[in-house]
Amino acid sequence: MDPVLAVLVVLVVVAAAVAWFVRRNRTPPASGEEEWTLPPADGPAASEPVRQVLTREELLNPDRRLDPSRWDNSPDGGSEEVEGDLPTHFDREYLRRRQEE
Repeated sequence: MDPVLAVLVVLVVVAAAVAWFVRRNRTPPASGEEEWTLPPADGPAASEPVRQVLTREELLNPDRRLDPSRWDNSPDGGSEEVEGDLPTHFDREYLRRRQEE
């Protein structure tokens, strides 16, 4: 087969694969019911004002004191007792002994 014809066939196959991939992964068009709209400008009034989380003072002068009392020091849920000696690595000998038990 002529090399130019072979290159053209390969290009057509690649273009068809790309077109199939793009068509398959295209997002579906949004319907009118699912269209997102902005909420009204004068939304429902909150019963209490929103408290600022970060103030200018906290951003400029953060509290850098170390407070270990806030750390989670609760025990883990696992059992404390371990049966037998655990090996540093699992080899065939260990697995054979384990299977015989």
